[in-house]
Amino acid sequence: MKANSLREAIVAALPDFATDPDRLAMWIEKGSIRSPITDSRSFEWAYILNISLENFTGQPAILFLTINDWLRTNQAELLQPGAHKGYSHEVDVIDENTVDMHVQLHLTERIAVERQSDGTDTLQHLDDADCLLSDALLGDDAPLLKGVTLNWGRRP
Repeated sequence: MKANSLREAIVAALPDFATDPDRLAMWIEKGSIRSPITDSRSFEWAYILNISLENFTGQPAILFLTINDWLRTNQAELLQPGAHKGYSHEVDVIDENTVDMHVQLHLTERIAVERQSDGTDTLQHLDDADCLLSDALLGDDAPLLKGVTLNWGRRP
């Protein structure tokens, strides 16, 4: 579900890929399933989502802003300060106006499984909550961050 959702976000932000969708490819690799050994049969799958944009002539910053905005709702921990993975990208320069871009995102999707009274199972994709701190919490008067110093600039 996340791949389709992200594709929609990219196409909305970069309409050239709506008119020529073959230039935007996505595929999943290195998938794994995690399931707790509990009474719950719910599980999570983790995978790398690869995004390839061919003959891209737009601003890369628009693509990254679109991905960041999408991640805020769908995989916010990748944007948190100190996130160990973030996401990666590679660029092949075709000419001064055109590049091929490749982005890799390490994503997860959680599935809740509930046994019904008739013995059937109901599976539900769980949404990821937006867990980034709001800008209001980062101000000088932020009660939750008294005594905490945030350094978003260069490292010393």
